[in-house]
Amino acid sequence: MSQHRRDLRPVADAAVLRKIAGRRATGKEPIEQLRDHWAVTFPRLVDHAWPERLSRAGVATIACTDAGWAQELSAESDAIIASIAKGAKALEIRQLRFVVGSLSASLPTGAPEGPIELTRISPSAATAARMASANVADPALRARLERLVALALSLRDQRQHAGDVGPD
Repeated sequence: MSQHRRDLRPVADAAVLRKIAGRRATGKEPIEQLRDHWAVTFPRLVDHAWPERLSRAGVATIACTDAGWAQELSAESDAIIASIAKGAKALEIRQLRFVVGSLSASLPTGAPEGPIELTRISPSAATAARMASANVADPALRARLERLVALALSLRDQRQHAGDVGPD
C-alpha cells in the first residue's frame, strides 16, 4: 500500500494570500467587494454599467446598458482598473470585459420579494427626504436620493401603521 504525502508547505504566492486576507477581512466574496467599490467610486455609472462576474484570472465582466457605454468604458479601462487597484487592494483585477446586457440580473439584491405595496409618498416623508438630501451638490443624485429616502420612509410609516414593525 503506497501512501501519498500531501505537500504541506505554506503558500508563498502573494496574490493568493492577499485574496484570502481580503475575503477574511471583509467577509465578502471578491465580486461583492468589486460591486461595493464600484457603487462608491463610480456612482454615475451604476445606472449604465454594473459588475456582473469576476473570474479567478482577474477578468471582471461589466454589464452595460448599451454598446455606447461599453465602448466608452472600454476606452477608460486602464483608469478604471487603476482606481479599483487603489481602492480595493485585495482584488486582483487584470482586465475588464464590457458586455451589453441587462443590469437587473447583477444588481444588488436584498429588496423584498414581490411588489411593494406603496402607492404614495407621505408629506412628512417627502419633507424629511428633502432635508436629508439638501447638502448633495449633484442635482440628479440629490433628486434620486430624495426619492429613495422618501419611499423608504413612507414604506416604514406604512408598515408601522399596519403593525408590521415597531418604531425605530
